Amino acid sequence: MSLNIPPKRLFRVICICKGIPRSKICAAIENGCSTVTAVNQKTGSGSGGCNATRCGPVITELVKNRGYFDDELSDEDSW
Repeated sequence: MSLNIPPKRLFRVICICKGIPRSKICAAIENGCSTVTAVNQKTGSGSGGCNATRCGPVITELVKNRGYFDDELSDEDSW
């Protein structure tokens, strides 16, 4: 994975219902998934009991920022 993210943050669970970590979400984004739907299809996220009410907004932010959270970006990194 080529993102410059501390390992501790990569292991954070994004999809609580399915136990899917950020590393898996980021890998899907790096491998060409450019929409939340594509990430969900590739990783299985968003298909748990909450129907993406918890992970959906988080995955949206990660897709928008190519794997990063808003607070991890500097002004120079804006897409």
